[in-house]
Amino acid sequence: MIIRLKSASKLLALAVTAMVLNGCAVNGITSDWRSCAIAAGVVGGGVSASQDTDHELAYAAGSAVVAGTLCALFGADKDQDLDGVVDGLDECPNTPKGVQVDSVGCPVDSDGDGVPDYLDACPNTPPGVEVDSKGCALDNDGDGVPNTIDQCPNTPRGTMVDAVGCALVTVLENIDFEFDSAELDSVAIIELDLLIAREQDLEAKHGIL
Repeated sequence: MIIRLKSASKLLALAVTAMVLNGCAVNGITSDWRSCAIAAGVVGGGVSASQDTDHELAYAAGSAVVAGTLCALFGADKDQDLDGVVDGLDECPNTPKGVQVDSVGCPVDSDGDGVPDYLDACPNTPPGVEVDSKGCALDNDGDGVPNTIDQCPNTPRGTMVDAVGCALVTVLENIDFEFDSAELDSVAIIELDLLIAREQDLEAKHGIL
């Protein structure tokens, strides 16, 4: 049965109404063209049956075709950042390309420090530890020992520290001078050479040199 041209606007209105009722046109989540077509067919046939019993099947079929087509063309689920989570469910719609995301479309943060894995230079930070923009534990005095274990948190910059962030103290022993002389004896020279070597090694490890 051919639908008259003057009924086209009515047909389109029925199809759009069905799409809205079914959520196809508005929420970006329900956009399966099959669902849109079925809903449109039901609405179109029902409305036509109440007004024009000679054309309810035609309106049902026509509404289904129009709604299904519109839904497929314009109502398809969109994923603008291509992270695998449709925009209607995506809480982080501008995720950089290739970044792994969770179920709501936000970058994964495995250690829960607030810095996503793709930016986290310290991906295994213990829970509750305050971190910087790179996801590493804060180290306010810059001595290489994080605040959480730093027992001397105000160490002057450049000071060599031990494992708990306190300045290293070196006690020199066996430093003697030659008899009645300002010259160091041979043992003292060896001790001082060893001390200098240790200090240089520590400085290299701390990145000072």
